[in-house]
Amino acid sequence: MEGKLILIEVEPDNPQEEHIRLHVTKLAVMAGWRNDVEKLVWVIYSDAPRCHETLKYYAERWKGVLQKISRVKLPAMEYRDRKGRLLST
Repeated sequence: MEGKLILIEVEPDNPQEEHIRLHVTKLAVMAGWRNDVEKLVWVIYSDAPRCHETLKYYAERWKGVLQKISRVKLPAMEYRDRKGRLLST
């Protein structure tokens, strides 16, 4: 993975759609401009019920929208808890 970036976004609270959309929009700009982003790792600090599912729903939804309108393939995303355990991809 030499020369590739792994972006890490830490979400301390319950995810808000606008906030997640902004992160994914920045990812789309980076992917279209540099194309060296390997993946985006979301780190979820909240223990609130359904936090992981809500974050994933917003992130994947906006990833699909932005890929479609920009015609840029966005990198993979993965979701981890605050201890680094993989929750989903």
